[in-house]
Amino acid sequence: MDWNSLGAEFVVVGMYTAGSDGNLESSVLLFNVADGGRIMGKHYTGYKREDYRSLSHRIADDIYKAIMQIDGIAGTKVVYISKRGNYKEVFLIDADGENERQLTNDRNLNVLPAWGANSTEIYYTSYKDFNPDLCGVYITGTGSWFISRRAGINMSANYNEARKLIALTLSMDGNSEIYTLDRQGRNPQRLTNNRAIDCSPCWSPDGSLIAFTSDRSGSSQIWLMSGGGGNERRLTKSVAYADSASFSPRGDKIAFAGQSSRGGRFDIYVINVDGSGMQKLTRGEGDNENPSWAPNGEHLAFASSRTGQYQIYIMDADGSNVRQLTKQGENYSPDWSPFFN
Repeated sequence: MDWNSLGAEFVVVGMYTAGSDGNLESSVLLFNVADGGRIMGKHYTGYKREDYRSLSHRIADDIYKAIMQIDGIAGTKVVYISKRGNYKEVFLIDADGENERQLTNDRNLNVLPAWGANSTEIYYTSYKDFNPDLCGVYITGTGSWFISRRAGINMSANYNEARKLIALTLSMDGNSEIYTLDRQGRNPQRLTNNRAIDCSPCWSPDGSLIAFTSDRSGSSQIWLMSGGGGNERRLTKSVAYADSASFSPRGDKIAFAGQSSRGGRFDIYVINVDGSGMQKLTRGEGDNENPSWAPNGEHLAFASSRTGQYQIYIMDADGSNVRQLTKQGENYSPDWSPFFN
């Protein structure tokens, strides 16, 4: 086969065997068409027949890294809220839009899921006990528990693995403020103290900074502060409204949802941590909200109403190559997983 005449740059050659014991094995070779050199050669074992998707994701990610020198996202997942009937439950889906599964069955209103400790836990807010309480559930869908049941809101959790802390919004003191808790919901530390509404915290990867939403300047904008509180400074200044900050995995950029004029459509923006280089990634196709970075920093997940009802989409980090991820129900508030070990 003359691969050059077909415009191919790389060729993958692979084979697999399915043993009578139910185990899968696969061998994969990757070649550079230009010089015929072998780029990658790997043999995969230890997969059950029912784990064929995990095996294919592993192969895809290894090929991607061999070519691009960046970790692939085929093996990652996105957690989100799905409205089915009268209830909003926590759902999980693979990054290719397959293998959707329901994690909670609270038969109530659940909102704002986020990845938690060890990439095996999901934290979310539930109204199942008649108060917006912070709960946890394992990604297997088992072992739901309460984390924080303080009076008022317990919402917008964001876990940082480096600090082993949850940043969240609490209103137990009568106003919406940013706090940190440990995984068990203990040792609350108040980080903001302002009469304005402070909410929706997001850690930088190393835990040195927290981005959050505040209306202390008159309208909701993205602010930054140190990871332990203090040194607060406004980040967004050229949009009418900004919310839902998400730090990039490299810690150099923040994605957020914003309005260019009050009452207008929400779009996804990206800005450098120093406040420079703001870019608008979506442009008026419905409302576009709740951005979340892929763990390799090359893609973003977000919720959009562009088809008439909210669905989860992913796009490249420059706003190109938009793909719809979910198709059933109405879906909100995606949070992209870290890499799994």
